[in-house]
Amino acid sequence: MNIRLLEQHDLEVVLALWQEACIEAVGHPLPEDSAKRVLDMLGRYITHEECHCFVAETDTKIVGFVACVVLDHPVQSGYVGQIEELFVQPDQDRPAIQTELVKQAVIQLKRQGVGMIYTLIDVEEPAQMAFWKQLNWSPDMMRFSVYSNVPADPDLQAVWDSYQG
Repeated sequence: MNIRLLEQHDLEVVLALWQEACIEAVGHPLPEDSAKRVLDMLGRYITHEECHCFVAETDTKIVGFVACVVLDHPVQSGYVGQIEELFVQPDQDRPAIQTELVKQAVIQLKRQGVGMIYTLIDVEEPAQMAFWKQLNWSPDMMRFSVYSNVPADPDLQAVWDSYQG
């Protein structure tokens, strides 16, 4: 296995993996316009100083990726790192490859001076919880979200729409 930074010629392959991750998480791929935005975003990761994407290769085939970012607050001092996306194809040695991808992301984020790194996981996915606990990461927060565009779920859309300004 080889872990390396994302390159231009990898973009379509990583987008396909991103789509696999979406299917695994929510049962369907991204709509075409969203997929184009992800592809554009991935392309910008290649040259951005604070965003990074690493890919995992086995036998020259990309089987997984991790995206991470350095965040800073406009008023508070210090940097925070976030593991934004992590996906490895299920037919691979998923925990081992995920661990190596996370390791590379953490090394990169630490090089950039972050003092804390976090990730967000689905609280209804025990395998995700077990993976991060196995890495000795602490489950110390829970995020609540409201989304702007969920027409497939009228209840969620109604929550967003209820905020009138």
